[in-house]
Amino acid sequence: MTPTQTPDISQKTYKGSMQSSIIDLRLVWARVASNIVPHPKWNTKKHYHAFYELHYVLSGNCSISIDGTCYCLQAKEYLLIPPKHPHMFAEISPDYKEFVVGFYIDFTVSHPDACYIQSALFSLEKNIQIFPSDPAISCYISDIVRYLENSHYFSSAILMNLYLVLLQFSIKAAPAAAGPIRDEGQLIAEVKSFISSNISDGLTTETVALHMNISPRHLNRLVQNRLSKSVNDLIMEEKMNCIRNLLSTTDITLDQVAELSGFTNSYNMSRAFKKQEGMSPGEYRRSLRK
Repeated sequence: MTPTQTPDISQKTYKGSMQSSIIDLRLVWARVASNIVPHPKWNTKKHYHAFYELHYVLSGNCSISIDGTCYCLQAKEYLLIPPKHPHMFAEISPDYKEFVVGFYIDFTVSHPDACYIQSALFSLEKNIQIFPSDPAISCYISDIVRYLENSHYFSSAILMNLYLVLLQFSIKAAPAAAGPIRDEGQLIAEVKSFISSNISDGLTTETVALHMNISPRHLNRLVQNRLSKSVNDLIMEEKMNCIRNLLSTTDITLDQVAELSGFTNSYNMSRAFKKQEGMSPGEYRRSLRK
């Protein structure tokens, strides 16, 4: 390829990562896709990824189906698809052109920027929507496309601009996240309170993290550093507390005890309880009555 030739950025695969004391941002791929060129390849079959996928419309329009809901995008609009949400292209105009990028993101500390982006991403899980572009995001996307078109691949520049896109996106997606940032002690206290109040719902690390607007990995890291145990350990401890309380203060059946303490059935509850206490729930109840 001579210096005057423009690389075909629709056919190239880009990868890279950016790690700092705040985030771990990993690029799976980034490209400009166009329906104008011959033999375009669009994924019209339902699929999903383990990473985030950002679609930014450069020209034309399209419809993307996500979880069975159709989203119609126009030029200068963008859509961020969370992980594990089935999606596919439903309709694409002849002049359609987009910038699309797939990426993983995780957070290493409770930094204001990290908390801000996390709040936006978790609100996105509950409310996927189309966002209009603004001058800042248009500028960042233009810079990314310019770096993609260069004969050299500048992954650090692409990742930095992608990080700035996410910050700007967060302003629109989660404006309330700009409020005071919880310190680690306050966050751990909120985690314990949430688990205690919702133990009968069959909690998991993921559901607790979703409520706290934080990634499961980051939440586990905070709990481990602070308490030397995992979120699952906290959930199991609360389950055992709930079982002991119900066995000592009520005469309800073991099936009811299991339901109220967040187990799917009394068999699983009895196994877990005996592993913790060295006796079955029935033996524990009888020992109290003696």
